[in-house]
Amino acid sequence: IEMYVDDTWGTITSRQYARPGLRSNSNQTDPAEAFQQCLNSVHPRVKFTREEEVDGKIAFLDVLVNRHNDGSLTTQIYRKPTNTNVIIGPKSCHDPSMHHSTFKGEMCRIMRLCSSPAQAKKEIDFLLNVYEDNGHERRQLEKIASTYQLPENRIKKNDNLFAELPFHNDNENNN
Repeated sequence: IEMYVDDTWGTITSRQYARPGLRSNSNQTDPAEAFQQCLNSVHPRVKFTREEEVDGKIAFLDVLVNRHNDGSLTTQIYRKPTNTNVIIGPKSCHDPSMHHSTFKGEMCRIMRLCSSPAQAKKEIDFLLNVYEDNGHERRQLEKIASTYQLPENRIKKNDNLFAELPFHNDNENNN
């Protein structure tokens, strides 16, 4: 049996670690590096990679996560730089309901991934422009967008979606 773990999210906070620099006398190990080495030591065929935020931002799947100075996180839609914004046109041999369903799917994505109404509005405007640029009737889509409601969420509010796992590096030298 082969299993692939693809795209996991985690944060590591350590008040004791300072990244080594020109003026640093720190010999402490980077906790993210130590955790990655620990994961990679489980089996020779297991190889984890990691990405770190740049300027308080990191893309995860199709979400751009922004970390602010106060520690809060906001999210918005992430599009790869190679995205061409080309979609199936209205004159294709697809049933018109398929185009509306695709648009509603994008609306659902926006409403679930954007953390603020202002960001959601910006993304809806972008989506309307993409569909219009590809030949779709903007007025029809604006009507769908103005009446769109998210499908009912199947996750109960009391469900715990997060787990906190403590990490203790037994291999680290404690000087």
